[in-house]
Amino acid sequence: MTAAWAARVLPRLGTHLRDAYDAQFQAWGVAWVGHALTHAPLHVFDANIFAPVPNTLAFTEPLVGYGLFGLPLGLAGLSPVGVFNVLCLLGTAFSIWAISRLAIAYGAARAPALLGAAAAALGATAASNFGYVSFVAFGGIALSLVAWKSLRESGRWGAAAALAAALAGLAWFSLQLFAFGLAALATVAATDVVTKRETRRLSLLAKLAASLALAAFLIAPLAFHMLAARRDHGFQRDETESRLFSASPGDWLTTTNENPGQAFLGRRSDSERSLYPGTSVLLLGALGLLAFQGTKKNGGLVAAGALLAGLGIAGSFGPAGPVVPILKTVLPSVFSGIRAFTRFGTVAQIGFGLLAAAGAAALLERARARGARAALAAALALGIACDVRQTVRFEARPELPHPPVERFLAGSDTGGPILHLPLTHSAGDARWVFSSLAHFKPVVNGYASYVPRRSQELAATLAGGKIPESTLVRLRQWPVGVLVVHEHALPLERLGPTMAFLSKALRTNALEAPLHFDHRGGDDWLFSLSRSADGATERNVRLFLEHAASSPSIGHFEESDFPAAIDEPAEGQVVHGVLSVRGWSQTSGAPGAPAAPAEIVEIRIDRDRRARASFARAPRPDVAAALPALGSCAEAGYAADFPMLPGDDGRHDLRVVFRAADGRFRTLARAFVWAPTYPP
Repeated sequence: MTAAWAARVLPRLGTHLRDAYDAQFQAWGVAWVGHALTHAPLHVFDANIFAPVPNTLAFTEPLVGYGLFGLPLGLAGLSPVGVFNVLCLLGTAFSIWAISRLAIAYGAARAPALLGAAAAALGATAASNFGYVSFVAFGGIALSLVAWKSLRESGRWGAAAALAAALAGLAWFSLQLFAFGLAALATVAATDVVTKRETRRLSLLAKLAASLALAAFLIAPLAFHMLAARRDHGFQRDETESRLFSASPGDWLTTTNENPGQAFLGRRSDSERSLYPGTSVLLLGALGLLAFQGTKKNGGLVAAGALLAGLGIAGSFGPAGPVVPILKTVLPSVFSGIRAFTRFGTVAQIGFGLLAAAGAAALLERARARGARAALAAALALGIACDVRQTVRFEARPELPHPPVERFLAGSDTGGPILHLPLTHSAGDARWVFSSLAHFKPVVNGYASYVPRRSQELAATLAGGKIPESTLVRLRQWPVGVLVVHEHALPLERLGPTMAFLSKALRTNALEAPLHFDHRGGDDWLFSLSRSADGATERNVRLFLEHAASSPSIGHFEESDFPAAIDEPAEGQVVHGVLSVRGWSQTSGAPGAPAAPAEIVEIRIDRDRRARASFARAPRPDVAAALPALGSCAEAGYAADFPMLPGDDGRHDLRVVFRAADGRFRTLARAFVWAPTYPP
């Protein structure tokens, strides 16, 4: 089934991601770790975001393990996007294998163990994890439990060392999975110690303590950086945030929008809240429980599965449940930094996988002949595939090759960190973080779980209705070496203030002439704050001032509701070649004034304004006939054409912003897919 997913992904393996935000940011994280390990391994945590603050990789999941495993893939020639996608596939396959190994350790045969593991690991959450690589290798929790079972049964120091290595490896891949794995290990170990009649219980506990001490030693460098970041910047999770990202009972009946086998469920989410375990795993798990009641076989497998499933579900409820408050009290340094307790559900996935393995084993045992067992196993695999099949879309395409301004920065001395505008320190900054892979130079922008207060204050200043003149001095003292203004990406409410601030600095010689770069029909401007930019000309100054003068004055942007429409493209339409945007808008003016066409303020493709190949207003007699109150509608229609550029293939969001005669704004959005060629 993982191979089937790979076949779907392969055509876009090196170019498209699951989404344009978390996946793009984490692709940067994996690439940064690989770069740092080969260039400055002692400074892996000093990532190039939030410059000049050190230790910034500790502001979010460090992904060091993924970066290490991705290093040979990058050296083999895969793009950062390709490396990320391959790691997602490998992590998913690893989790299936690891859960099956745990089932085998509890007595299941290989075939039912693999069937149960696949039913659990390829469920609803697998699709969302493809955009968030931190959790695809949740099978590491299962591998830690395999090591514990080996230690309990053998009592050997080698098994204790293996447990320490499994826990430490899990931490270097994901601190959240490590935390959940610790909880699972503590629960299983405590149950085993209490219920099993071990002859050398004190010796076993001593080896477990030694194993945990060795694991702590192996993850000490990671813990040092994470705890230092919290201490230096005051990072902490509050109760409200933890509850917001905790599960509710209804989330366990929520599947994704991309799972046709679970279309009967009424609840949908493409986030971490899609926790539905899967119909096949629930049916097989129920069968495993019933079979145990009747035959008393696979008791250890069923007990471990039920224990882990219950722990994972209870833990996913976060502070509102019975598990997390205890964990936060016992190990506050480990659990106080977790935001999305919904991900505790990974422990439940492992438990459901063990229960499903017990159910599959009970079914397969009924087939006496080898051929019959093979046919039954194949039928079970087919049923599981129909249930968990995901129509996962990889339609977010980061800009590769990197934009011209980034390629210029790669070969120039910036004289200090790079600041990209707009600055948001939110999901939108993921694109500037990703584009820094062109040179790995420090950037002021960043997108992470935590954001330093100083950075938040700067973003708020630059987002104001009027940027203070003293801001330029502040930027030089930051220090900022280069300011890159992405005019094409500035939100409407920020466009006027930003361009006015910079144009005044140019007129008063507080800034030198900028460099101009084309950005897919839009404009990028590069200002050097430390010296005059090589190649800048007075012509660029005049051009920038012309752009600033023509920037629309928006003031307070507030969405309203008035007659407007996008007729073309239709929602989800596949567009081949030129994109034609068609629609209409007609509004009433001031009281007593005649109706008038609404102004088309901008048309954006994704987050960018692009140069239009053509634009015209047109009569819409059909609208006038349907809505007589809007008048003749002689210029209500609009039509714009946009050429398809290299790298445009994939899903896009189209946004049209209208302004009524009385100043009100309305934004309409439409998703479409751009295909590179016309159909045959």
